[in-house]
Amino acid sequence: MKAATRAILVILVSLGPCPAEETLPQAWGIAISQNPSLHGARLEAGALRQESEAVASGQWPAVSMRTGYLARTAQPGFRGSQPGVGVFAFPSAQQNAATYSAQLTAPLWTAGRIENSVASTESRYLAGAAGVRWEEMQLRLKVAEAYMAILCADAWQAAAEQALVAAQAESDNAVGRAAQQRASKTDVLAARVALEEAKHRANTSENAATAALAEYNQLLGRPPNFDCRPAFPALPLLGLSRDQMLQRAIAVRPDVRALQATFDSLKRESDSWRAAMYPQVNAELGYAFEDNDFQTRPGIGVAGVFVDWNVFDAGSRRHKSEAASGRAAATLAALRDLQSQIAVEVLRAWNSRSDAISAERAAAAGLDYAFELDRSIQQRCMTGAAMSSETIASRSSLAEARARYLEACTNRVLAELRLRYAAGML
Repeated sequence: MKAATRAILVILVSLGPCPAEETLPQAWGIAISQNPSLHGARLEAGALRQESEAVASGQWPAVSMRTGYLARTAQPGFRGSQPGVGVFAFPSAQQNAATYSAQLTAPLWTAGRIENSVASTESRYLAGAAGVRWEEMQLRLKVAEAYMAILCADAWQAAAEQALVAAQAESDNAVGRAAQQRASKTDVLAARVALEEAKHRANTSENAATAALAEYNQLLGRPPNFDCRPAFPALPLLGLSRDQMLQRAIAVRPDVRALQATFDSLKRESDSWRAAMYPQVNAELGYAFEDNDFQTRPGIGVAGVFVDWNVFDAGSRRHKSEAASGRAAATLAALRDLQSQIAVEVLRAWNSRSDAISAERAAAAGLDYAFELDRSIQQRCMTGAAMSSETIASRSSLAEARARYLEACTNRVLAELRLRYAAGML
């Protein structure tokens, strides 16, 4: 296809030599590894993982041990009396003694308090992990926009430089014709104005290219003037319908999953506080030893089942349960609002991609025309039927057509990326 073949040539010619060409996936990898905000989000998700593991450990028996040396101010004993003997006293323990003890406590029934706490912290971790993925997707889109901005800026800079060459040639031509009294002073001034405007556009385009490169390098954690050139990405169109993309977005978008996990976490937290209002049954095993010459068995083991029930706490647990339940309801409302917003985002992204595809086709037709016009003028120039200034102007028009086509191509790629972003597939 003629337009496609010329498009490839346009991209190669517009970009010129690439000192450090890199692809979009490479840029994503560098940005993700260098972004401090994303690194902080990952550390926070790791902390949530550790909190989840800490709460989950409450399901297992807890074992504690204690050892020490006991010093008393006096020797303990007991006092008794007996007819014919009177009052007497015997020591019951040594004044100073070494002691140690061990105790095992295992939950038997907690009305779901521990299970709900574990599920709540696990969901909180899943929400944090989804938040990391969402932040990563946002970074990918920012990098892609900066990446494509460099391609556009370079193309327009090349067009502005070609236009400057054409304006300089026209100005020189006007001065020459005026010297031969074939052009008026007004013509010379008009050509000079056009030349200054071309210089201004060239300067503006150069500044835009420098700014685009600096913004791109900043996202990748590099110096602003780091010299690199992105390769034009080959991104095929997704073969999904708009409804399929919407369904996928609602199902897999990280921000949706983060809200869903947050809702689950708050719901389980509410259930955990409610379960804490019921009796808690624990089994305990213990062993205590005290160095005592007056005791027949210095070490004694114990075992028992205990019921702990906080019958009055002024409504503290109930209020905490209701607070978590209220936050869960608010999160659910935010989730429903987000799902409705996603439907609009997918629709807009779908329409933008359709417009970008149409604009790319129109720009391809304009590029074909510019190529043909330039070829015709070049042939006329070779036969002497066209002036050199016409050739230069034709080259300028061709460079502008190249820039328009490359801009249309980048807009189409960006529209595809934004659609994938809206659908949670970037």
